[in-house]
Amino acid sequence: MDTVQFGSYPQSDTSGNIKDPIEWILIDRQNDKVLLLSKYILDCKRFDESKFPGPWAKCTLRNWLNNTFINEAFSNYEINYILNTNVISNDFDEQGNSIINNTNDKIFLLSTEECIKYFYNDSANKKNKKNSY
Repeated sequence: MDTVQFGSYPQSDTSGNIKDPIEWILIDRQNDKVLLLSKYILDCKRFDESKFPGPWAKCTLRNWLNNTFINEAFSNYEINYILNTNVISNDFDEQGNSIINNTNDKIFLLSTEECIKYFYNDSANKKNKKNSY
């Protein structure tokens, strides 16, 4: 898989004072657009800080990614190269009813469907079946 360096974020320095280049894996390319996934875990945050984890559109992680993280990890020049993406999120309300919340984000999490599309293949499937009991 192709990798690129883009932006910087504290990774090796536990004090958080020194930023390291962020390595990204190129997981999809469509014409002049690319979809990148961080090669390493960059931080650890809860999906939502509220009592009931809400939908992606209202979660605290989405806010952190598209405000705090993006401004800390990228220069204004670099942010201009990050495209806004229509994120389709199939969520559930507190009663368990399915709701669709589309958002427009620069930074987002992959959906379950995207994880399957980009990381699940037939050889992994055969290996898992072989090793399952």
